[in-house]
Amino acid sequence: MLMSKIPDPEFVHETVNGAVYDLPEGSTLLIGTTNVAFTSYAPRLSGPLVLRYGISLLSPNTQAIIPGLFVSEKGVALVGREAWDFILERFQLYPRSDIIGIKAFGGAPLQVFLRELDFGTPVRIFAYESLDTSLLPAEISRVILGEDTRISELPELLVRYGNMHVG
Repeated sequence: MLMSKIPDPEFVHETVNGAVYDLPEGSTLLIGTTNVAFTSYAPRLSGPLVLRYGISLLSPNTQAIIPGLFVSEKGVALVGREAWDFILERFQLYPRSDIIGIKAFGGAPLQVFLRELDFGTPVRIFAYESLDTSLLPAEISRVILGEDTRISELPELLVRYGNMHVG
């Protein structure tokens, strides 16, 4: 019998130019120019940013996995955006499937069953300075769009999962 190799994980990411500020309301991603004053805050991250998307674990719910590979109990493997879409659209059908990814904070490898993920919580957004997953990210709780920013020009998943405000 011919055995196929399980593919390497591919982690979904998008890039955006912006700045992340740690505000009392939470880490805020600012895209474009705005008249909202952040003068008393220095940006935590700025410039081209890599956005990754994660799903909370049921326990501990403070941790999130950034999935890169879905493997069903029958051996079907999906990676990247195809895996991401499949996981979010069909999670209830394949509870024994494996999700292989990385921990959002620190980038350590992580493997969990699909049933160990909390799909009742919003998708979490993490901003990194580069594709290096060992860097500590900023977890984005809201996105402020400048008056010069068009939603149509933003990455698709950021628009879908971001808590957007026009500023």
